[in-house]
Amino acid sequence: MESTLTVILALNRCMDIIWPSMAERLFSVERSWIWIGVAVIYGLCFAFFGKPVLYTAIYMSWFFYAHVGYSHLHEEEYVNTFNLVHNTFVFAAIISLYSLFLIMYTIKMLKYEQHTMPAAKKSWSKKMIFWQVVIISGAHAASAGLYMYMNYFPVSKAVIYFVSYCWMCTHGIPCVIYLTLNKTIRGACLRMIRIKRSDQSTQAVSTIAQKQVEFIRTVYR
Repeated sequence: MESTLTVILALNRCMDIIWPSMAERLFSVERSWIWIGVAVIYGLCFAFFGKPVLYTAIYMSWFFYAHVGYSHLHEEEYVNTFNLVHNTFVFAAIISLYSLFLIMYTIKMLKYEQHTMPAAKKSWSKKMIFWQVVIISGAHAASAGLYMYMNYFPVSKAVIYFVSYCWMCTHGIPCVIYLTLNKTIRGACLRMIRIKRSDQSTQAVSTIAQKQVEFIRTVYR
């Protein structure tokens, strides 16, 4: 489910920079629940219709083959085609969407460099948004691609441990990235715990960041 939402986020970022009006219509706060619902239903399909993944203490990771590490009998019976297609799609979609995002972002950056200071501030805000989504989605793309590879091809223990680390990062790194790189979310969290900053510059935030805070408040309301 989380990897599916990562692809939706990548699509949202591309639409926001290429076709802002359509992005506003498709990804408004109210319609965000529709996207979340689709991702949840899609994720439940894995639980009810896909072959289960099993943890092995030999490699300290998750595999579809129940006897990995000590047997190679009947491996074909444990192949999860659904998961293979999903991970391939996630990996390809993230790479493609963010490659397109990077191209369009670079073009807009070149235009912003010729503008005044307010445009430069807007450019800086978009740059921070860019790095947030690239780091988070990069962790998802790496874990999806490497996990898919290690389940079908022989790899060393070091690679398996690295894939497990990437998997943990996909679950733990978003909050770290948002709190360190997103000034609006960081300020909102400080206000929620009743810590107010005297720096008034935190009021000058981008429209994109404001939408993120509004969405988070709606989800946890």
